Amino acid sequence: MKKLFYLLLALPLALVSCEKPVETPDGPTPDVVTLSVTSEKEVNFTAEGGEATIAYTLENAVEEALATASTEAEWITVGDVTASTIAYSVASNENEEERSAVITVSYNDLKQEVTIKQAGAEAPVAIQGWGIVGSFTNNWDLQSVLSMPLEGGYYGVKGLELKATDTFMFVKDGAYTESFGSAGAPCEANYSYDTVKAGSSIRVKEDGTYDIYLNESLTKYYIMSEGTDPSEATEALKPGEIAWYVAVGQTEVRMNTQNKFLVAKDIVLGAEGTFTLYNSNNNTYCAEGTFETNKAIKVVRGDKSITVNCDAEAKYDIYFRESDSLVWVVDAGTMPKEEVAWTKVEGVHFYDYDVRNFAVFFISKSLIINVEFYSGVDPVGSIIPEGVYYVGGDENDNGYYIDSNHNASNLDINGTESHLHSGTIEVKHIPGGYDFIINIVSTHQQNINVRYTGPVAANPYMGRPISNPE
Repeated sequence: MKKLFYLLLALPLALVSCEKPVETPDGPTPDVVTLSVTSEKEVNFTAEGGEATIAYTLENAVEEALATASTEAEWITVGDVTASTIAYSVASNENEEERSAVITVSYNDLKQEVTIKQAGAEAPVAIQGWGIVGSFTNNWDLQSVLSMPLEGGYYGVKGLELKATDTFMFVKDGAYTESFGSAGAPCEANYSYDTVKAGSSIRVKEDGTYDIYLNESLTKYYIMSEGTDPSEATEALKPGEIAWYVAVGQTEVRMNTQNKFLVAKDIVLGAEGTFTLYNSNNNTYCAEGTFETNKAIKVVRGDKSITVNCDAEAKYDIYFRESDSLVWVVDAGTMPKEEVAWTKVEGVHFYDYDVRNFAVFFISKSLIINVEFYSGVDPVGSIIPEGVYYVGGDENDNGYYIDSNHNASNLDINGTESHLHSGTIEVKHIPGGYDFIINIVSTHQQNINVRYTGPVAANPYMGRPISNPE
């Protein structure tokens, strides 16, 4: 029993002695080498990554000894190691999944581990509304769609650098569910083009920087030079369509279609009043002589110009009706007033409760206009009051108007009947008659710009005849 007691008493004495040098025949034994990590053993990073250091202590090692660090993770890079720190960096995490790895700190057989955890990237939010996706948005990546804010009636992306080899289309809400493209031909700058639902990819004709627009009604898109407004765009030609141009000196303006006319607007003709009219088939139309503005000019094919008497500084709109080779040079903002060979013009004054009702029948070989006038003032002597009568005008504004809801207000053009839709008829008094300047649009979108100057005859079938001014 005594032997066991002495044995137990000796055990703690041996553990304590290990912490101090022990004298041996060969001299003192060295201290035990220890390796410790004094910073956090688990470190968390955001998806963006970053840099950090591991703090460690190495005791009883040989002078200037350093620990080492290693990891199997490719996204962690071990940097400089000092006597107390180990630098490392964590790359950004492009994936949505969280990831983790271990950095092992070593000295000889001693090892310590530090766990590195990194959050995943946030899931991309799909773009809302209209945008552009193409070869330049991370190779048609729908998560990289260029947003097109709506402003002034247009969705737009400004300052977009495009090469002729680039392709793109318009998509809604970052998906191909609703998309618009082109008819396939390359696009030129400062033109508008019809959108094609799920059409071909859009591409520009030349390298450059562009402002790209899509109108709010989704019917047209615009390839504009940087800083140019889509309202300045010229409408692109349809396949097989012929382009018409007006040239004044070195300035060329392409004519746009407006109902039955081709028109170039806001043209300054200068003191000479000369311009050239031609098309993309190299056909030029001209007229001999000098003509007045606001009058029809008959043109023929030739190699000369057209000259009018005009104000050198004024702006004019030039209209061309190809069907009968007629040109009009009219004051800017107005339309041609055609001279029609009227076979008869008849009128009647109705007796109704407010004594303001007139009907006038304009009749020619190809055009019949039946118009019922409601004047805002009482007539004198069955004479239509002077003024501008508006189609569908407000009865309460004390102005003049034509009631477009009445059957009497209609057109008959070569046998096609139609009600009035919009426009005006200006009534002026002349000795012994009236001057009617008619600028109206029918419900069939026929634009009628004609004039009648002369007396109004009695209508043999209806009411009291309209009187002509003295």
